[in-house]
Amino acid sequence: MATNIPTFRGCRPVTRSTDQQVAANSVGGMGAWDRIRNAFRSEKREIDDIVGDATKRADAALDRRERELDASPAEKLAMEQQRTEEIDSEFDAVRKRIEGGPSK
Repeated sequence: MATNIPTFRGCRPVTRSTDQQVAANSVGGMGAWDRIRNAFRSEKREIDDIVGDATKRADAALDRRERELDASPAEKLAMEQQRTEEIDSEFDAVRKRIEGGPSK
């Protein structure tokens, strides 16, 4: 428990806060420091989520690239054909939108 005994730093006496004074400063249950600390904690959780998501996406991209590098020539050809079909379907959807036709 803190006491209200004056201590001296340099030439001025400095009194230490008592537990009652600390409790009086945080009337209403939450002081300014608690609000600041809670704000930092919520920001930390948000940043942790963002970093976790970015890490998962980077790991997935790295795994995909490793599979592509380890693939046989026939598998690489099949992957490229699949990519070509996906790109063609995207172009077809854009073309249909431009022409005014229904899109998929």
